[in-house]
Amino acid sequence: MDLDFNAIGIVLAVYVYVLALLIVAEIARRKLSLKSTFTRHIIHLFAGASVLVLPLTSEWYYPFMIPVGLGLVVGLALAFAKKSFISTAMVDEREHTGAHAYGPLYYIISIGVLILVGWSRRDLIMTSVMIMAWGDGAASMFAPFIKNRHKYSFSQKSIEGSMLMFLAGFLGASLALLISSTLYVAVPLSRILTTALVGSLVGTVVELLTVGPLQPFDNFTVPFVAFAAMSFL
Repeated sequence: MDLDFNAIGIVLAVYVYVLALLIVAEIARRKLSLKSTFTRHIIHLFAGASVLVLPLTSEWYYPFMIPVGLGLVVGLALAFAKKSFISTAMVDEREHTGAHAYGPLYYIISIGVLILVGWSRRDLIMTSVMIMAWGDGAASMFAPFIKNRHKYSFSQKSIEGSMLMFLAGFLGASLALLISSTLYVAVPLSRILTTALVGSLVGTVVELLTVGPLQPFDNFTVPFVAFAAMSFL
C-alpha cells in the first residue's frame, strides 16, 4: 500500500487545528474568567469543521485517524487526569456530571463512526457533522442569553433554541454540501438546498426529542439520524 503523504499532511494539519483551537479557547476562557462551558462550546462549534477536508483524502482510514487520535487523548484525559489541561477545559463538574461530562468524547466518536460506516457518502458525513457542530453548538451557546424563552413542557429546551439550531444547522449543512459539490461530486444548487433543509430539520427535531436518559447523547442521535434521513433522499 502506497502512502498518501498529502492525506497524512491533512490529518496532521487537522490535529494542529483542533489542539490550537482548544488551547486558544481555554486561554481566553481563563483570561476572561468564563465558565468551562465556553471552551466546550467553542470546540463544538468549530472543531466539526475538520470534516470539510474529507474530499481531499483518498481513503477512509486517513481521516479516520483524526477521531481515533483525538478520542484517545480526550478519553484518557477525562478518565485518568482529572486536573489535566484538557479535562479542566472540557468539564465543569458543577454543570456537567455523569454521562454529560463525556459529551466531547461522544462528539469525537460520532465522527469516527460516520467515517467508518458512511465513507461512500462523505458528502453526507460532512453535512451531518456540520448540523451537529453549528446547529447544536449555536443553540447551546446562544439560547441561554435569550430572555423570556418559550420552553417546551417536556424539557428545559426552548422554541428559540430550536430555531437557532435549525438556522445554524442549515447554514452549516449548506456550506458542507457546497464544498463537497466543488471538491467531490458536483450537484445542482437546488439539490444542495433541499438536502440541507431536510438534514437540518430532522436534526432539530431529533435534538428536541433527545430528552430524559438520552439527553447526554445528542452528539450521537443528531448526526446519525440526520445522515440516515438525507441518505433516503
